[in-house]
Formats: sequence, C-alpha cells, structure tokens
Amino acid sequence: MQLLSQAEAALVRNGRAVLLYILTTVAVVTVYGLALDAMTAIVPEETRPKPFWYIYASIGLDLAQVGAIAALQAIAFAAIGREIDQPLWKCAGWQDALKRFFSYWFIVNLIYVTSSKLVLSVPDAIADDFGVLMFFFRFMLTLVAIPLGACIMHGGGLHWKEIPGLLMPFFRLFDKAILAVSLGFLQYVILLSILAFVPQEVLKSVWLWSFVNGPLALLECLTFAVMWIVCMQYREVASDYEDDDFDF
Repeated sequence: MQLLSQAEAALVRNGRAVLLYILTTVAVVTVYGLALDAMTAIVPEETRPKPFWYIYASIGLDLAQVGAIAALQAIAFAAIGREIDQPLWKCAGWQDALKRFFSYWFIVNLIYVTSSKLVLSVPDAIADDFGVLMFFFRFMLTLVAIPLGACIMHGGGLHWKEIPGLLMPFFRLFDKAILAVSLGFLQYVILLSILAFVPQEVLKSVWLWSFVNGPLALLECLTFAVMWIVCMQYREVASDYEDDDFDF
C-alpha cells in the first residue's frame, strides 16, 4: 500500500490543482445537465423523430462537454504530474499541457460518449446484444483510460509511432499498475451502484450527477497519481528490459 500512500500524499501537495479539477468538472457536468434538461423541456424524450435543430444541438452539447473535460484533464493532470516528478518532467503551463495532451483525453472521452449514444440508436433486434457489448467496452475503457493516459503524458504526449514504448510502464510493471486499474474498477462500481439502487426519477436529477462527479473526479486524480509514480519507477529500471523479448 506504499504506492497508494505516495499517491495520496502527492494529491495533498497538489491540493489546489485537485480541488480546481473537481470543482470545474462538477461545473461542466452541471451546465451540461441543465442544458440537456432545457432541450428536453422543449422536445420531450418520447418525441420521434427529433427535430434537426435538436439533433445538431445535442451533438454540439456533447462535443462541448467532451472538449471541456478533456481540457480540464490535460491541464490538471499535467500540473499534478509536474509536481510529483519535478524537476525531471516539465510542462511549461496550461497552454503547453493543452497542446501536448488534449488530443488523447478528447479521443478517450469522445469514444466513451459515442459508445453510450450508439446503444440508443441501434435496431431493437440487436439492441440487447449490442448493449451488453458496449457495457463491457465502457467498463474496460474506464479501467485503463487514465493509467494509459498517464503513461502517454509521462512520455511527452500522444505520438502514434511511439505508443508501444510509451505504454511499457503499464505492461512491464503491471503488478503495480494493477492498483490504478483497481481504482478505475472502483469508479465503475460506484456508478453501477447508483444506477442499481437509486430510483429512476432521482437518476434524472442534474444535481445527483453533479454531486456524484465530485468523488469520481477525486478518484481520477488518485488513479493518475498512482500510475504516474509507476511510470517514474519504470524509468529507473527501464534499462533492465532492453533485451526483453516482450514487445508489441
């Protein structure tokens, strides 16, 4: 549990960045929910087909949320990582963080949102099977998105040709990275518990999800810090794996 203690201590040292990430994430989720409620008040959920303006507005709203969350993750995680790994790992500021890391988080969040929307648009004949498939897909994405993102950020950013090397800390030190994966699992358990035990009418409340996203954002920061420390540890032993046959 030393790794977890180190990560917790890192978050305490980065209390300002963590708090800002939590508050801004909650704000984005709240604004998104209120905007969606306003659109639903004009065009009820059961309306079929939806007006074109509603479809375009919904897509624009989803993209705005994805972009905002991605920007917050790039900036906040870069600030946390810089403090943990100073003076070796450098990031000039929020503009540099967006330039180098925004693309990864945008892609991940876009995939997650798109997979959720796809379930609602498939024919009824395959809806159940497709829904199960998307459930497991989102589950796996929740487990690995932040650990893999930490590896990519620690390696300097999303460079497609270098991805196999960037992800080596996750695979070669998986006995330690499993802690970060477990925190992702805990995040999914929390979400499933809410969906299972909270009444359907309450689930529609914007304020419920605003409240829930606070602890989830904190968990994301903790997951990132754990994997970041694993990446630092891998850097110290990377030379031991130079002749290893393990590769993609």
